[in-house]
Amino acid sequence: MKLACFDIDGTLLPSYDQSIPQDVLSAIQSFADKGNAIAIASGRPFGSVKALLDIFHAPNRFAICAGGSALFDDQGNLLWKQTLNKEQFFHFAEELKPNKEVAVYCYLGDDSLASYFPEPWADFEFGINHFSCHHDLNQDDSVIDRFGVTKIMIAAYPEVSAKITFSKEDYENFAIVRSNAHFLEVMPKGVSKASAIEVMRQRLNIDKEEIYTFGDSGNDLEMVKDYVGVAMGNATEDVKEVAKYITKDCKDSGVAYALKDILHLI
Repeated sequence: MKLACFDIDGTLLPSYDQSIPQDVLSAIQSFADKGNAIAIASGRPFGSVKALLDIFHAPNRFAICAGGSALFDDQGNLLWKQTLNKEQFFHFAEELKPNKEVAVYCYLGDDSLASYFPEPWADFEFGINHFSCHHDLNQDDSVIDRFGVTKIMIAAYPEVSAKITFSKEDYENFAIVRSNAHFLEVMPKGVSKASAIEVMRQRLNIDKEEIYTFGDSGNDLEMVKDYVGVAMGNATEDVKEVAKYITKDCKDSGVAYALKDILHLI
């Protein structure tokens, strides 16, 4: 058995598109039809990832969510989770609160969204990403103690986001990555999509050389580096530098091209 792990935005989905191109769908299904496992590895919550995972038919399908902080099977059973606590979330919320152009909110371990302050960015994410609910932490922040924070989101327009800085201690104590020009993500130290893949690798008893990862941005870097990584043609330069292979752009069905013509897996 082999395992292929796919990022969503910029890898499976071209920018501003909500549907995976048909040739990419067919290529991934052909890979699965050979008895292989597939995973969708995303910063999104499970509800959003499941909508794409359910398109495919395979005995082994997995969802890596919240940038690698949570791993689910295709039925929504939680297989692995790493979380931050209330104090750690509030550290970032308080630190960035003076800048009204920056939103700080979080994903919780029960697949919900939560924020202390009214955040249009959080409202936008709730509307598109199939969260179970949206908690107002001013009313009840005990939900953090119950479920834990799987990911802290720091959102702003690109010109503002580019100026956000963190302390040396923050980088020492947390995993901080930029997923795109709008979003910075904070997760438990040592957590990435690669750490969730390692849990899957051991669960399925697959050699590292049989695991293929596809990505394009900062939160894909570790999984592209640690396994047989394929960078999209539209990937950032740091992702391309650690990849074993570089395929075509997402908009040119780079995943399908890599599976067939580069890796010869279908």
